[in-house]
Amino acid sequence: MYNVGTGKGHTTNEIAERIIQLAGRPLKPIHEPANQRSYKLVCDISHARNVLGYEPRVKLDDGLVDELQYYASNPHLWRVP
Repeated sequence: MYNVGTGKGHTTNEIAERIIQLAGRPLKPIHEPANQRSYKLVCDISHARNVLGYEPRVKLDDGLVDELQYYASNPHLWRVP
């Protein structure tokens, strides 16, 4: 089993801020009481790099833009009827 990512960490708040900026909308995250903490998640890609020669090819912003475009093109996946 391999972890894939960039090997760089981002907090959940940083990701939310980037999505809001890239979406170009005046959105404000809602923090539920249990989610007041901001977690920093980092994938350790050293095993995939050493065994498979894996190197990240998609920058964070590019991947987020792709996701935003995908969901904008497929509202049936997330909109409640």
